[in-house]
This record gives sequence, structure tokens and C-alpha cells, in this order.
Amino acid sequence: MNKIRQDRSGITLVVLCVVAWAIDLGILLGGNYI
Repeated sequence: MNKIRQDRSGITLVVLCVVAWAIDLGILLGGNYI
């Protein structure tokens, strides 16, 4: 149970990082992806 919870929080953290990176990239490209 505990391992599954840790994996889920890890996946969530990765997703948040990817979303933040995508937003930053969109701003750099003039907001085309927002």
C-alpha cells in the first residue's frame, strides 16, 4: 500500500513538472500552446 502511494505521488510530481515545463515553453514561443 505504502509503495503504491509513493509511486502515485512520484508520478503526480513528474506530471506537474511536465505541465510547468510545457507552460514555460509555450510562453517562450509566444503563447501558441496556451
